Amino acid sequence: MFSALLPAGHYLAKWTSIVIFLPLSHRFGSLLVAVNLCIGATSIIMPRFDAEEYLKLNTQHKVYT
Repeated sequence: MFSALLPAGHYLAKWTSIVIFLPLSHRFGSLLVAVNLCIGATSIIMPRFDAEEYLKLNTQHKVYT
């Protein structure tokens, strides 16, 4: 839905997945999930933050940075 509103070549067009380590009860955590649903991106949700696991998930899922 939102991706149709973006100009061609905008960085969100390349945003296909994100690793979320924030609690979904936080506004920003739930906002990230909602935006990903709207643009058709994948949300990888971690139960708790672990730096090593976070980097591994970024590499495994080829998260765009």
